[in-house]
Amino acid sequence: MAAAIAIIVLIGDNSNKNMQSTSSAISASTSLNTVSSTTSVSVALSTSSSASTSSIPPPSTQGNGTIRHVLIIVIENIEYSNVIGDRSAPYENNLTGTYALATNYFAVSHPSEPNYIAMIAGSTLNITNDGSVSQNQRLVTNLADLFKAKNVSWRAYEESMPIPCDANDSSDGLYVTKHDPFVYMADITNNLTYCKSHIVNLTRFYDDLANNQLPQYAFITPNIKNDGHDGGVASADGWLSTFIPKIINSGSFNSSVVFLTYDEGTTALGGGGHVATIVIGPSSIVKPGFKSSVAYSHYSLLATIESIYGLDNLGRNDANATTMNDMFVNAG
Repeated sequence: MAAAIAIIVLIGDNSNKNMQSTSSAISASTSLNTVSSTTSVSVALSTSSSASTSSIPPPSTQGNGTIRHVLIIVIENIEYSNVIGDRSAPYENNLTGTYALATNYFAVSHPSEPNYIAMIAGSTLNITNDGSVSQNQRLVTNLADLFKAKNVSWRAYEESMPIPCDANDSSDGLYVTKHDPFVYMADITNNLTYCKSHIVNLTRFYDDLANNQLPQYAFITPNIKNDGHDGGVASADGWLSTFIPKIINSGSFNSSVVFLTYDEGTTALGGGGHVATIVIGPSSIVKPGFKSSVAYSHYSLLATIESIYGLDNLGRNDANATTMNDMFVNAG
């Protein structure tokens, strides 16, 4: 099978809309306790015949190309109107002329942390704050479990993370766990060897890219100065203008898709604000200059990843979310 990469950059979104319903069969149901409480959380894994895996064809038939790698980049706390059409974000606006833009994408909650959790758990898991790992960690099925079940490789790249699998904010304040959802998943951190090989510093990304060793899924988090949290839209746009070209100019790009999104906006629209989400990839996979008005959310992004790799869903909000199939060439 030809190799292909999907890169997803996330820019804060909040939307609890029901998108595309499904009547898939339940293949497994598990009740797991949260780490921070004794309340059980019911988890259902549905088969790949569900809505989240039916809208987008298998990786080998995506447009005229294939998708082997999905890269997600998450930027912070900026409303759509302060990015798209704003002179403070020239690079991102330039991207929208070349690649595809979701114009009706929403974050699902406030503050930041629940949105990051939603991206990999299909739910905020009743988290309503930016709590520490010790406070908000959960033992529930998550995207990493779906990957493991289908042998899909993955890695989270965290800029300024002091050591792999670090579940504490860095002393310099640049790495914050609230922007690293995978350390909130207890089944990952409970296996330290596994965790250290999958949650790493962003410097590892540059090595993996240069050596053609990118995993099939990469979750990329800039540090708090580069993601717009502290520096605003101009700072984030400047960082993206140096980071994304490394991907576009790499040998992997012809088989790649990038989703660039924000974790949340500054309004309550959709639950977490109206946010910009740009889908970047070769013209054989992503529609050039396309503008989608379909209502999407972080759950749509998760459902799209599940669809691309033929994964089960988590039986939460991802199960009924609309996949972002209109952004791709083969959608017509």
